[in-house]
Amino acid sequence: MEQAVQHELISFIYHKMLSTYPELRERYSLQSLQHIKQDIEHHLEYLLSAGMIHMDSIFLDYVDWVNRVLTARGIETYYLVDCFKWMGMYLSDCNKEGHYTYSISLLHKAVWNLSSIQTLER
Repeated sequence: MEQAVQHELISFIYHKMLSTYPELRERYSLQSLQHIKQDIEHHLEYLLSAGMIHMDSIFLDYVDWVNRVLTARGIETYYLVDCFKWMGMYLSDCNKEGHYTYSISLLHKAVWNLSSIQTLER
């Protein structure tokens, strides 16, 4: 994935997160909000790594781990679910030549797995 597309994707998700959840601006400092952007970068790195060798477990194991870390810190699973849904939507819009089909599939699996966990938590 080209660097420009990566930066646009990260920016899109970050701004979508802040517009959908304005309470994040109230709850977190500017420095903490930058951690959200860094987290999105890490999510994308793992997604791209898994895609390079077509190994689902690289990304899905990461998703499971990062969800446990975030929920232990009081950050709800639905933030991660939305992040991955929006990533999938963005990549679908850019997928004219089919370059992101595998990544989109992984994102759908991650959302399904996290949604299952979310249902159990309720």
